[in-house]
Amino acid sequence: ASLRLDKASVPPMVAERESAKRASRAQSEAQNGLVQFLTDFEVVPELLPKSGAFAVFREVAKASLVPAEVRRKIGDEQQQTATKTFSYCHFACSFPVMAQKAFASAGVVSLIRLMQWMDASKGRVLFSQSFPGSAPKGCAVS
Repeated sequence: ASLRLDKASVPPMVAERESAKRASRAQSEAQNGLVQFLTDFEVVPELLPKSGAFAVFREVAKASLVPAEVRRKIGDEQQQTATKTFSYCHFACSFPVMAQKAFASAGVVSLIRLMQWMDASKGRVLFSQSFPGSAPKGCAVS
């Protein structure tokens, strides 16, 4: 006799545990991806230690609801941030938090400094060489 499992035959606790494991793996991959991105663009460790990057991730990831107006301005109106996944919207919202932590001040000046730092990084140069023509005309990388 063969053992056949379907959703109906899996105890709810097992299914919940598996779902939690998948969500945890997704969060871990997203966190590692953000830290790698920040390393590539020389934010880590030059402006923030790796622990600071993890703190940014945790702070932004805990936001389960990003206001619709903010999502609209980011260009991510359809994103459902109530999921446990670190979305594009979360990624975009992490920049002001990173800037504040890196330059110890809030506001647009810190965000501009962060963008200028990243624009001058080796990561930006490598990205623009790897993906030529993908940035809109007039952009610093085009």
